[in-house]
Amino acid sequence: MKTNHNSQTNATQSTQDTSVDQIVTMTTMERVKLYFPYLVYAVALVTAFFIHESFVQENTTIDQLRTAWKIEKAERSQHLEAIKSLAAGTKEHEMYMVAKNRTDTAFEKLKEAKRQDEFLGFPNFQIFMGEFGWAFGLLLIGVYMLFKDLYNKGKALIGELIVDTTIICISLFFIKWTFNNQQDFSRFWYIFVNVMSALLVTLGAILIVKRKEIEKIKIKQLFAILWRGYYEDLEKKKLIDPNKPHEFKQFRVELTEEFVEHEQK
Repeated sequence: MKTNHNSQTNATQSTQDTSVDQIVTMTTMERVKLYFPYLVYAVALVTAFFIHESFVQENTTIDQLRTAWKIEKAERSQHLEAIKSLAAGTKEHEMYMVAKNRTDTAFEKLKEAKRQDEFLGFPNFQIFMGEFGWAFGLLLIGVYMLFKDLYNKGKALIGELIVDTTIICISLFFIKWTFNNQQDFSRFWYIFVNVMSALLVTLGAILIVKRKEIEKIKIKQLFAILWRGYYEDLEKKKLIDPNKPHEFKQFRVELTEEFVEHEQK
């Protein structure tokens, strides 16, 4: 009895090594199938925050049309000044100057009102909150996930901590932008932060998936040891129909998969 207990203990202790070995000895194609979906999701998630910088801010046609418009406007202004000179001293010119002064005064009041409505370089507080709010919300999510994973004792959570920290850094990057008096970062910083975030989240995803796969293999191996002894005991007591061993096997597989799924939630 003691010998049997020791053999089961040794078998249980060996599950960790064998489960790691199964991950290490996976073929390249098996690794791709395991990690690829998570890597695509991780990179897409991070890139979504910075992808707008990869697009040209304004197409060439619009830029060319604006330049042509400025040239035509300058020429028009020259002709207008000539007309004003010819009309100087007339009643119509005096009426024009009165209307122009009223228009200039109204425009100055409008600009002053807009200046008073500005907030940290944004046209108004609403637009500022539209830029700041989502970044602050992302920061709260990152901080919550970080504290949650730090208090999840007994597990190697390096992958989760990398992902949590990266999310916090992304949120702080955009929060810094909102308080930067609308002075945009250079494209270099967008690309740098995007690449670094993508690499870190990819690394975190690999570590998370690898750990979960090792846990899954370990649970299945432990269950195999338990089921082996349980099956032998049931056979001795003749509680299993010798003509239907597959039914017990199917029950064993379903129960194991259900337990593995529950443990990894």
